[in-house]
Amino acid sequence: MANSKKDEAIVLKMTNFRESDGMATLLLKEGGIRRFIYRSYYKATSKMLPRGIPLTQLSLQYREKKEGLLIATQMDIIENYTNIKLDVHLNLYGNILSEILLATFDDLDSSEDTFNLAQTYLNYLNNGIYPDYLLAILISSVLAMQGLSPQVDHHVLTHDSIVNHFSIEDGGFITINRPVLNSKQLKEIRLLFKMNFSHIELIEAFEVDQRVLSIIMDYFYYHSGIILKSWEILKEI
Repeated sequence: MANSKKDEAIVLKMTNFRESDGMATLLLKEGGIRRFIYRSYYKATSKMLPRGIPLTQLSLQYREKKEGLLIATQMDIIENYTNIKLDVHLNLYGNILSEILLATFDDLDSSEDTFNLAQTYLNYLNNGIYPDYLLAILISSVLAMQGLSPQVDHHVLTHDSIVNHFSIEDGGFITINRPVLNSKQLKEIRLLFKMNFSHIELIEAFEVDQRVLSIIMDYFYYHSGIILKSWEILKEI
């Protein structure tokens, strides 16, 4: 088939498109983020429904074109991530991934690296690893891809090694008169901001301090300008 391509994909988003059709936003391993038309997706007899649910991994074949909507000629499910979809909380953690990728893809590394990042995050999340721990590593990885990682090796202003606080605005460790973070929290911040998923098998997963996680998420918001709706919901429940 002329211009036919095979690829893997993760469904990030599904919306209505023209009567009963659906429009799926997919992260392709090789092709980046593209939109696909699912014909008659919302009809009761549609066999495509499972292939359009967000956080589903697919293998597909399609005719490539540089711009516009695409239509797959073949599409099969590789992984459903069932545990994530059946748990309200885990589903929100999964949705955070989709929100980040939809907002930042143009600033990230190659399509394959981004796909591997997403696949690894979802695999560990689906397998029951501490979700806050995985979220912190996800945020750290995305910040590194964007060139927005904070300075956590020494004092961001004086380069002194003695620090007792983390400043979101200054972008790293500082020293203040009345510290509000303890030594354990400072070490946790340093570890998590320096981690990515290539390190995950080297360090035993742990339950992240909630103050530390809030600092990481607030840092991401402040320096990326992206508000994650699913994170806002998680904070309320």
